[in-house]
Formats: sequence, C-alpha cells, structure tokens
Amino acid sequence: MLMYARGSDNMSHSIDLDFTAKENADIYGSLVDITVLGHFGSFDSDKIRKALSKSKLFRSIALSLNIAEMTRAMKSSFFIGYPQGYLNLPPDLLHELSVGEIKGIQALMSHTYRVQPSLCQPENNVLILLCWSSMVQSPHHQRLSEWATSNDGRALYRQMCDSILGSQTLLQFSLTLSGLLCYQKLLPSLSEDSLQPSTGYYLADFNELLKGKCLGNERTVYSRMVFSFLRAFDSLNEYQKVPQFLVTALDENTPGLHILDGISDAYWLCRIQERLDHRDAFIMTQQQLSTTWSKWLTADGEN
Repeated sequence: MLMYARGSDNMSHSIDLDFTAKENADIYGSLVDITVLGHFGSFDSDKIRKALSKSKLFRSIALSLNIAEMTRAMKSSFFIGYPQGYLNLPPDLLHELSVGEIKGIQALMSHTYRVQPSLCQPENNVLILLCWSSMVQSPHHQRLSEWATSNDGRALYRQMCDSILGSQTLLQFSLTLSGLLCYQKLLPSLSEDSLQPSTGYYLADFNELLKGKCLGNERTVYSRMVFSFLRAFDSLNEYQKVPQFLVTALDENTPGLHILDGISDAYWLCRIQERLDHRDAFIMTQQQLSTTWSKWLTADGEN
C-alpha cells in the first residue's frame, strides 16, 4: 500500500483479485485505524475527511487533504470502490463480488456486445451479469442469491417480465429470457416446485407469471418456455446461430417434449413472425388452440 501511495509502479506487488472492493476497503482502512462505513466511492468529501480525522496518521492534516485526488488515486490503485453508476450495475452487488469477478463480467459484456452490437445498451449489463452467474462457480453465490431476493433483485425481475410483455427484437428476447431464467436459478429452490403446469398448460402459467402471480413452479415454466423459444428460433433462423448466452442460461439437458409444448411453440412463432407483444400473441395462440380443438371434436363426432 505504501509503495502505491509513493507512486511506485513495481508490478511485483499485485492486487489479490479474490477480494471484494468492500473487503479491500476494510483491509486498507484497518491499516490507518479507520472503519469504512458503506461503499467507498459513494462518500462525499466531508464524510471522508471526517473519517480520516479519526486516524492518528491523518488527524493533523485531514483538513488540508485533497480528498478528490486522493480517492481517485486510491480507487484506481487499490480497487476499494466504484463510482456512482459504474457499469450500470447495482452498487450493493458490485461491492459484494470480487475484483476478479467484476473483471470477468466486464469481459463477458465486451465479448457479447462485440458479437451482437445491437444489444449494446446500458440496461443489458445486468442481464449479462445474470448470465455470467450461471457460467461460473462463484464463491460469492450466496451473496448473489441474497441480492436476488432483495427489493432491488425483485424490482429487476419485474422489469424483465415487463420487457417480455412488450415487443422486442429476436436477440433482445434471447437475452431477456436468458436473464430471467438465470435469475430464477439464483433463488432458493422450493421443495414443492412442480414439474407440471398449474393452470392447464405452460403458456398459461407463463402468462400468469408475467402478470406477477406466484405459482410455485416458476423455474420449470421458464425453462420450458426458453426451450420452446429455442425451437422457434431454430425453425425460423436457419442461418443465424443461437446466441451463446441463451445456451449458457439453459445449462441443462434438453427435456423430452411435453404434450403441451406445441402450444408454447405456436405462441413464440406468433411473437416472432407477426412481431406481436405478449397479449396479442397469447390471444392469437388461444384462438388457434380453440380452432384446433373444435376441428378435433367435430372429426371425432363424425367418426
């Protein structure tokens, strides 16, 4: 720490990427007898100066310090905090993941946006973070799970559902659905989670979940609907490769076809081919289903 403070560029002293920004701040703070409260980097100058004045090392010079320059240098050298809005990710989550993990998420963002430039939007960063959570065995998985059940995590879940209710491009659908499924995987497993639809068929369950209802089989429904979307994607895009993040989100063997999966497939074909939002595609699918059943019943009656 002292060598960095002197401006030394001795690369033999490297930062341990396994520590979080919060852990780094606590370690460095303890060296100068300071207790770090909150997230370092979000403090204003007065709060930082007040904290430093409690240290024997800085007490006599705290008022004369250039706080802005000092914090800038410390953050760039020590990885103790992130500026407001960094990567457009939740600050509580940023400070609970290790420096190495944040760098891994940044690398995945860069790769995804290079391969799919149309997805390069700040609001997609958190979706890529969710996809990343299914790709790695993070030692901070518990912290990710705790964040997923927090108010911020649930607010993101609602945002993803609202996005799917509207009209999106094919690639954006892929990323949003991937994020939604990866989010579900962060939640605690429910022992009563059912593998069967609750309201007759998976698409009907999907409709209820998007409207905010809890059914107890969320992970099964979202997984089934993502596999259904994948089948529709493959059937309509012979020359377009399935996005890697969609494959990563699934991270499970393809389930055997359920007798009701055809309804879900028809729904996605309506959405993709007709560029419909959820409500219109759901109604159209129900109408198609009703017509098909009527034909079956008529044919059965004639026999």
